[in-house]
Amino acid sequence: MVTSKDARRAIVALLAGQTVPLAKTPSVGCCAKWLYKEEGRKEELAEIESKPVEPEPADAEELKDLRRNQTGKLLLINFWATWCEPCQKELPDFQTIYRM
Repeated sequence: MVTSKDARRAIVALLAGQTVPLAKTPSVGCCAKWLYKEEGRKEELAEIESKPVEPEPADAEELKDLRRNQTGKLLLINFWATWCEPCQKELPDFQTIYRM
């Protein structure tokens, strides 16, 4: 439902050689509305990616707590070792997942 004629006003202003009164109108009601948030998403991602991800070793008690999973949510646990070559190769993927 059209509630404002911003596009028409912009065209009329351009044809008259004037400044567009409203340069941007966020859309509402469809996936296109997220496009105007893209710049903010990029800035937030850059900030997140600037922070290091530091894996921390877990002791037996911490692993038992994880296994109990008292979060009420699905919990994905990956046992990872610093001496394991395939583990080292997958670390960048885990960093990405962590940041998500």
